[in-house]
Amino acid sequence: MSIDQKLLGQGSAADARHYDCIYASEVLEHLIDPDGFLNTCREHLSDRGVLIMTTPVAEYIQPDNQREEVYACLFPGEHKVIYSDAGLRSALSKAGFPYVQIEKRRSSNWVIIASLDRDYEAIYARADLGQLSNEQYKAYLQKVLEGGLVSTSTQQQRVKLALCFRLTKYLVNKGQLDEALQVLAQWYGAFAMLADPELSHSAIHDCPPADRDTLLCSLLSVCLIGLTRERIEVEHYQRPYPTSGAAFLKTLGFFITVIAHNTAVEDQGRVLPIAASFLESLLGYATFAKGSTTPFYHLELISLIGPALAGLLLAKKKLGLSICEDDYPCLKQQWFQENYPVSYREIQALCLPEPMQPPESQQPHESEKQPAGIKASFKAFFSRP
Repeated sequence: MSIDQKLLGQGSAADARHYDCIYASEVLEHLIDPDGFLNTCREHLSDRGVLIMTTPVAEYIQPDNQREEVYACLFPGEHKVIYSDAGLRSALSKAGFPYVQIEKRRSSNWVIIASLDRDYEAIYARADLGQLSNEQYKAYLQKVLEGGLVSTSTQQQRVKLALCFRLTKYLVNKGQLDEALQVLAQWYGAFAMLADPELSHSAIHDCPPADRDTLLCSLLSVCLIGLTRERIEVEHYQRPYPTSGAAFLKTLGFFITVIAHNTAVEDQGRVLPIAASFLESLLGYATFAKGSTTPFYHLELISLIGPALAGLLLAKKKLGLSICEDDYPCLKQQWFQENYPVSYREIQALCLPEPMQPPESQQPHESEKQPAGIKASFKAFFSRP
C-alpha cells in the first residue's frame, strides 16, 4: 500500500478518489480553517460514505471540572477551535451533511458520525464493537512492528517505538503479561537508544538481558533515564514538548512495574526496589505537573498518580518495608480521594492489617476501574495465606 504525504484537496493523487470512510481523530480542533476541511471531506466521500471524527467538548470547559481535563480541551497554542454540540451540527450542516450523529465518548470528547446518505446506528450500540476493535487494534500494531526498526529517519523510529509502547500497554491491560514482556525484550535495544543515544554499542541492540528479572531491571532503568530527561526539559527549560523523544518512556515504565508485580521473577528483591525507585520519581514529577502552570500536556502523566502510588506501596509491602501515610500528603487531599477512588481504597487496604472491602454501594463503577494488571496485582497479594 502506497502512502501519499500530501493532504486531500492539495493536489495529491488521492484527490481523484472517493472514499467509503474518512476518519479524523483529534484533528478538527487544530485547524485554522475547519469549515474548509469539512467541505473537503464531504467532496471526497462516496455517496454512501461516512465521516467519523473525535474532538474536544466545548461544554466541558467549566471551572468545576478537573483542571487537567479542561487544559487538555483548551490546549493553548495548539487547539484553534473548540466545538459545542450546536456548533458541530451547524458546521456539518453548512458543509452539506444532512445526517449527523454526535455522542460523548467521555465527558470531555465528542464522537461524530456524518453521512450524505443515511443515519447510522449509534457507534456504541453494538455490543461486539469493543471486542472487534480491540482485536483489530492489536493486529494492526503487530503488523506494523513485524518489520523491526527499518526506518529512514529519527522521527520514523520514534513512531515505531510509540507503537511498540501502545502494543505493550494493550497487552498489559489485557493481562497478557508474558506476551508484553516478549515485545519489550525484542525492542529493548531501541528503547535504550531512545533513552540515551550514547548507548551505541551493538550488544545493546543484539543481546537484551536473557533472564526475566534482569530484563525488568534494565527496562526500568532505561525508563528512569527517559523520565529524568523529560523532567529536566519541562521543569528547568519550560519546554512545552520534551524534545528528547523519550516522552512516553515515563508511562511505559508504569506498565513495566505492573508486569513486575504480576509476573513471577526469580529475584523480586532485585526488581521491586528498582520499580519502587521509578515510581517514586514518577510520582514526584506527576505531583509537580498537577500543581504547575507550565503549558505542557500532562493529562496522561497526572492520571497515573493514583495507580502509581498504589503500585509503590504494594512494592514496599512485598519487600517488608514500613508504609507511613504521612510520607504521601496527597493521600489526605480531597482531590486524590475524588479523582482516584479505586486507588485510594486499595491504598487504605494496604495500610490496614486486614484487607478492607468497600460496601456494595461503594463498589467502583466500570469507568473507574484501573488496568487489569493493577487489579490482578492486589487480588493476588491479598489472596496469599
